[in-house]
Amino acid sequence: MVLDRITKWLVVRHLALGVAVWPSSPITLRRIENRGAAFGLLPEAQWIFILVAVAVILYIATHWRRLAGGSALLQVALGLLLGGAVANAFDRLVYGYVVDFVAVRDFATFNVADCGITIGVVIVIGRVLFGRAGPEPAP
Repeated sequence: MVLDRITKWLVVRHLALGVAVWPSSPITLRRIENRGAAFGLLPEAQWIFILVAVAVILYIATHWRRLAGGSALLQVALGLLLGGAVANAFDRLVYGYVVDFVAVRDFATFNVADCGITIGVVIVIGRVLFGRAGPEPAP
């Protein structure tokens, strides 16, 4: 969450809304105000995204030990999910939108919190689908 706040602060401070840095490259920096979900979908449902984020935050916070089950990898995944959810919920509550700034041509524009959420989800899904890759250390 700290890295997300710092990068968003730097982007808001130094990059005008909608202006692209390296506009001809596949990955650019372009500040947008995302009032929707992923890909800007459902901008009128801002309160739903806040409620979902609060539900995720509360669930992870209250079930951390059971969810992680002593796995360091799952603890990292839950930390990434929790930090990303808190960071984007903060933006929605304080500003009414999420600051996104990493633009991948013909795909999406996102931020550090989104990366954390995505990586956390991939780790959790990988653990669910493939189980443990090796023995876990004793708690």
